[in-house]
Amino acid sequence: MKSTVFNMLMAVALTFASIFVIPDKYFSKNRIEKISEPNKTGGRKKYFHDLDGNNIIEQIEFSYAESLYQCIEIKENNVLVDLYNLPENELFVSPELKFADNDKNGLVEIYYVSLLDSKAFLNVLEFDKNGESHLKIRKIYLDSVKYYKNSPDVSNYFMEFTDDGQVVFGLQAGFSIQPRRLFLYDIAKHRLKKDYLTSLVYTSVKVKKYGSQNYFLLNDVFASGNTISPKQRDIYAKSSNADTIKLYEEDKNNVYQYGDFASYIYLYNSRLEFVFPPVEYMGWTKLVSSEFIVSNKQICVLSIISSSKDSIDLQTLNLLNLKGEIIKRRKIYRKKLYLVGNFKADKVLFFSSSDKEFHVYNANLQLVRRIKVEKSVYIYGLKDLNDDKKPELITVEGDNLVIYDDNLQTKAYFPLEICDKKHQANEIFETFIKDNKSYLNIGIGDSSFIIRYYKSKRYYFKYPVYALLWGFWYFFIWGVFKINSWRLEQENKNLELIVESRTFELQEKNKLLVKQKKEIERQSEELTTNNKRLLELNKFKEMMTGTIIHDLKNPLNTIINLSDKKGVIQSAKSMKNLVLNILDVQKYEDNKMELFFESHLLSEIMEDVVEEVQVLLEEKNIQLIENYNKNIQLEVDKTIVLRVFVNLLTNAIKFSQLNSAIEIKAAVTSENLIMIEVIDNGMGIPENQIDLIFDKFMQVDHRGLGELKSTGLGLTFCKMAIEAHCGMIKAKNRASAGAVFLFSLNGKIIPKQNPKKTPSEKADNGLSEKEMELLKPVLKKLQTIPVFEASEILLALQQIESKNLVINAWIERVKSAVFAANSQMYKHLIGKNTAS
Repeated sequence: MKSTVFNMLMAVALTFASIFVIPDKYFSKNRIEKISEPNKTGGRKKYFHDLDGNNIIEQIEFSYAESLYQCIEIKENNVLVDLYNLPENELFVSPELKFADNDKNGLVEIYYVSLLDSKAFLNVLEFDKNGESHLKIRKIYLDSVKYYKNSPDVSNYFMEFTDDGQVVFGLQAGFSIQPRRLFLYDIAKHRLKKDYLTSLVYTSVKVKKYGSQNYFLLNDVFASGNTISPKQRDIYAKSSNADTIKLYEEDKNNVYQYGDFASYIYLYNSRLEFVFPPVEYMGWTKLVSSEFIVSNKQICVLSIISSSKDSIDLQTLNLLNLKGEIIKRRKIYRKKLYLVGNFKADKVLFFSSSDKEFHVYNANLQLVRRIKVEKSVYIYGLKDLNDDKKPELITVEGDNLVIYDDNLQTKAYFPLEICDKKHQANEIFETFIKDNKSYLNIGIGDSSFIIRYYKSKRYYFKYPVYALLWGFWYFFIWGVFKINSWRLEQENKNLELIVESRTFELQEKNKLLVKQKKEIERQSEELTTNNKRLLELNKFKEMMTGTIIHDLKNPLNTIINLSDKKGVIQSAKSMKNLVLNILDVQKYEDNKMELFFESHLLSEIMEDVVEEVQVLLEEKNIQLIENYNKNIQLEVDKTIVLRVFVNLLTNAIKFSQLNSAIEIKAAVTSENLIMIEVIDNGMGIPENQIDLIFDKFMQVDHRGLGELKSTGLGLTFCKMAIEAHCGMIKAKNRASAGAVFLFSLNGKIIPKQNPKKTPSEKADNGLSEKEMELLKPVLKKLQTIPVFEASEILLALQQIESKNLVINAWIERVKSAVFAANSQMYKHLIGKNTAS
């Protein structure tokens, strides 16, 4: 049971996921299909209609602006079929064309109003491609037109058709005292009717057939500055047209006293007679918009009156019967409702610009529905787009044409890439029929095209498809579970066999492990015994090593103190340094090393260091360059740091070439440490050993140098000693040649001290001018003897008899250069390049 419920829930979840993948428009109730591509009309209006009923769509281009050549062009597939030019003195009054087959002959007529010689005409243009003449024009005289500032002062705002073949339209004056009249023309009977002189402004008319009677309701009616009072209408109506104009001119002082603030409800019957006397709203009324509505199976008029006073916006909904009586009333504050049209027989649609919502009111003046609009909206009214006798709402929201169905519940979108967002009030939204299908002719700005709005058959398969999806997912999940259950059963059987086999193997291995455990315990006991013995031997070894090394220190000190041979002294010092390295490394490892920190000048420490390695430097004629501030003072254990320098310099000398140089550099870092560098010009350190040279007993492998291998403890001691001083040490290779050892110590730069005065300047070879003068004969002779003639050089040196220590030291250095066959050092000492 649980698995069945789980399967059903999973099927529901997967069905919803599948629904999200399916595009919304795939099962949308209403769809929009693009029939023609948008095209520019270049300041003209373009219409699409099947004028002659041959199922070929004609394109009707209407050039109505006075700045253009006024004409009507008829094209098929962008090919001009016929052209109607207005006569030279004729002008279009209608801002757009209207189309209808009022005479029911299968040909769609084109309707518009024009002016010719101060007369207004209704024009009916008929196109018949099979007739003798493609275009046939019929003109119906309407009325004389008054001029204002040398221009005809009349406009045609609207034109509507009745179901029984009549056209109703109006002519509106602008600034002059000109009759504003409503006209009704029966095209079959060629009969024209005119209303009484209303003299009021109205922008549209609503047509409603009720029983056998047509009703005409003027919309957006208001009084203008050149409007006479309706009470005077009967006086003017009794006179002829000429007399009427004259009376208008004579009665200018009696124009309506409230100016622009009065508005009206005008309802006409089929004879253009008032159904009830005009309803007048005076005071601060701005506008009255009206629409037909059915209440209790009776036709009524629903009007909305917009007014404002003392900064309060007020709108009033009035429901009037055909007697002009107000039977219901409702006041609405600060909503700014705009009347869209008769949504259904008993409902009227409004748009609230303040809330950006569509409001639907019923015949009881109750709000029954609200639809929110998120984007900016242009409303183009209600039209039956799919020929189902129900109106659809046409709007432009943002960059999309949006069409709502008759319930305002579903809507279809169509992208309007051609829109420049400069919408006008007289855009084209005309419908026409082709192949018993309804199409919408759209003209926005300078572009026009055709779309088809229709109910999609896929909509009715929406929920069956969802049910099939659910069934598919349910049985898919059921099948997956069944397959998995069978697979799990087979795997369980296999696992049982494997477990039995593994259990037997484990039992056998367990027996073997018991035997191995006993053997391991026995070996462990032997290892423990051997380990104790090794530890005892190691302690004995360390004790003997320490004893031997301690016993070596005293003989080495005796040799250093009593010998007068530099080579012997240097060898003894090296051996002593080696012994001390062994001892100190052992102490560092056992944490028994104690340091005694004192302040010492780096230069003073270097004097002792140079004394320790002087012989080694002289043997290879290596110059030691000290490049640092003489006022650097270190806080160190001098004995330990001195041996660090000796070890590093000994190492540098060992791997340096003859007649090269070693540089000592020191500088203060940003962390108040003294960073010291020992730089040589040797072969450098192999890259694969540079991270290992400070390890215990590690020796750098430089094959072919002929050097004796050391214990490998010198650099290990340096690392331990520097780290004991809380410093760091590292090595790296130079870019050119040689290696650099860097280490840091605590210290600072002290104020400068007065330098000690030197008794006399010495030459580069260590001799003063006086000593050079004493040795001048020998120097001249030596300059003629090459370095490889050692016997000749030694005979020349034996001739020197002097107790001067400097001269004797110089003699020993010359002998060292000869024995080492160091010609560069030999020439330097005898001053071959400088002596005369």
